[in-house]
Amino acid sequence: MTAGSLSRRSRGRAHFGALVLGLFGALVGRPTITSAQVAVDELELHMQLMRGRSEQLTQVIPVRNELDRVQQVRITIGDWQRDSLGRNEFVATGSLASSCRDRVKAFPMTFQIQPGGVEYVRVTYDPPAELAGCWSVVMFETVQPPRPATAQQGSFLTIEVRTGVKLYVHAANAVRAGEIAFADVVQAWVPNEVPVGAKRDSTKVWQADLRFKSTGTEHLKLKTTVEIRDLNGLLLNKVTAPEAFITPSALRDLRVTIPTLAKGDYIALVMVDFGGDEITAAQVEFKVP
Repeated sequence: MTAGSLSRRSRGRAHFGALVLGLFGALVGRPTITSAQVAVDELELHMQLMRGRSEQLTQVIPVRNELDRVQQVRITIGDWQRDSLGRNEFVATGSLASSCRDRVKAFPMTFQIQPGGVEYVRVTYDPPAELAGCWSVVMFETVQPPRPATAQQGSFLTIEVRTGVKLYVHAANAVRAGEIAFADVVQAWVPNEVPVGAKRDSTKVWQADLRFKSTGTEHLKLKTTVEIRDLNGLLLNKVTAPEAFITPSALRDLRVTIPTLAKGDYIALVMVDFGGDEITAAQVEFKVP
């Protein structure tokens, strides 16, 4: 692999949310499920720190009751992190170095919403002296108590629904920077999409594997492109991967499937546009036997 950089093409900021569902209760006989549902209009909040300004930052989240009965809502503040494959993990507040900790507060923390009603939750952040960025999650939990069971109805299962609103506090003068730490072209077995219940098999395909390393302080949106060329530099094919997101100082592993190739020697030019001043790139030579 040979790595380098190209001139900047575009800019981007990470935008994404998360929804977490929990299931609780005891089953006796045949259960009937009763659910709780509120709608949160925003699944992410962004707050920008500014040099020379240390005042409290505030945003408001509308929460709507979409059911025909009163719902009780409880709010908790926690931490989250994204692993190298893009999966989210939610943990207790203060567990991670990136946590906004007790500088994030929400009001009210518990409330009831009438059928069809709307409650406005105020989320605040008190900046520290160093104006460093951080991220946390505001969890909205609703539980609809089970109705009394009868001999005909059997027992009820209560569903607890938790909606997570990710909070990003962006550092003052955050820097967008990153690099391709590793790139290769390999063959891999990929499961085929089949109907539910059908036998699943796999297909062997060529893929470009890469690891991107964030070296700055900004949340990044990655746009990955792989160009397949012959040894003379002639462009044969071009593949663009879905956008991926990465937090500051993190790693992100990406895999891009390459269209079927005839036998021969090739060059894969792997490029990642992360919205910085340059596009980071790596060149991989590979052979299709």
